Amino acid sequence: MSKLLDLRQRILQSPLLINSAWGILANLLQTGLTSAFFVILARNFPANEFAQFLIANTVYQLVAAFSSMGLSQWFIRDYASSENKNNLTVEYLKIQLILGLIFYAVNVAAAFTLYPDGTIRVLSIILGSNIVFDNLINAIKSLNIAEFLQKKSANILLIDALLKLTVGSLLFIYALPITAIATLLVVVRAITVNVFIRIGSAANVTLVDVLRRNVSFEHLRNVLIGNWYFVVIGSVSVVYWSIANIIISKMLSLADVANYEISFKIFSVMMLLPIVASGSIFPRFITLYKAAQLNELRRLFNNIQQAYISISVLIYAFVISFSQFWLPFIFGRNYTEAVPCVNLMFLTFLLFPTVLLQANLIVAMKMEKMDMIFNLCSLLCNFGGCLIGLTLYRSLSVVNYSIAGSFLVFHLLQDVLLIKKGFSTWLATARFYASISAFVLLYQYSLHYTRPWVAFLVISMSIILFALSALVKSGVLNSIKQPLAKA
Repeated sequence: MSKLLDLRQRILQSPLLINSAWGILANLLQTGLTSAFFVILARNFPANEFAQFLIANTVYQLVAAFSSMGLSQWFIRDYASSENKNNLTVEYLKIQLILGLIFYAVNVAAAFTLYPDGTIRVLSIILGSNIVFDNLINAIKSLNIAEFLQKKSANILLIDALLKLTVGSLLFIYALPITAIATLLVVVRAITVNVFIRIGSAANVTLVDVLRRNVSFEHLRNVLIGNWYFVVIGSVSVVYWSIANIIISKMLSLADVANYEISFKIFSVMMLLPIVASGSIFPRFITLYKAAQLNELRRLFNNIQQAYISISVLIYAFVISFSQFWLPFIFGRNYTEAVPCVNLMFLTFLLFPTVLLQANLIVAMKMEKMDMIFNLCSLLCNFGGCLIGLTLYRSLSVVNYSIAGSFLVFHLLQDVLLIKKGFSTWLATARFYASISAFVLLYQYSLHYTRPWVAFLVISMSIILFALSALVKSGVLNSIKQPLAKA
């Protein structure tokens, strides 16, 4: 009993676990509500009209990927050592505001260049204005990560998701056009920005401070040039997913656009766990590396890596076991063809959490140039695979295999670098790929000879036993219980 109480106390006193838990919980709720909004749209608009909304939304997200110029990681890393944190925060917010306005114009130009469809153009003009708001929101989220106050961001984003769902729910009462829905979404985003600026951060910053702050073109250029690695890294991460949708919209049908977007929405929900957790883990990596505590850094990295592998296996097993049941139930029978796309896309999820973790470690060790190169290689593999594959065989499965293959290249490049830096070994790397490959083949095989719930129950119990065994042996908690401020 005393050991259990001690374990509970360590969990409650761990800033890393508390920060991650708040972020994961609220982001899961937020994404769940946002997904419900998309379900409502899918059920209340014809497939072609829904696809037009998705295309305009994809163009906006694609441009938004560049709008922040990837400066959040630079800000988080410099914030800890900055002597005038308030000044740096106001400067960062003003830079994000300027970049948001510039890239809104880029969004409109891109939509008019790519699509002659009038509805897509109008939706792009409306939805694109979110770029300005998103930049400010993401800037304050970065500040809260640096201050370990993700709870504030999580609460406000949850309110944002509730408002978005309320907008979608209006369709049950009024037959609103898709452009009216898009306009209301922009209003919701504007409200969220206002709440974030007023109460979303511990910093003493107001919108007036941001607007009054003078940032010269020369200073903006110097910031971007000095951190251009982060610019590329931050942009590639979203471009990677959006470019596939653009290619599908040009080479396949609108139904394929909808099926891919639904698959990605589900994938995005599952991505939240490693993404939010990594947001808390990244500052910890930075702290340990700066303090030259490399043994502790290796131990923390290896422990979290094992946890990520277990999570990815569990989620993959759940999705392919039950997607044929819950996906048509949620999105409607019109989207039953999305089931194979979802199952193929989740091959990538077996690699995604560890790719993200390894990228955080590489950047924490100030090797963002290598991370940028790996990101670009992965993007080129995805882009080339989609174009070449769809030219030879017009099928949505080509896109999913291309994404999985490019992630494999990304992971392998990271592995080689981390082996050289002493964070892994060739044997451990070979064991990882062999284990993942064997798991996929055996699990797929088992689904043909037993009920899905039986196969999932077996793998779930195995992972639970593995997790309990790991905690008993050396304990992930022992490596992270020390408060970050004292590291």
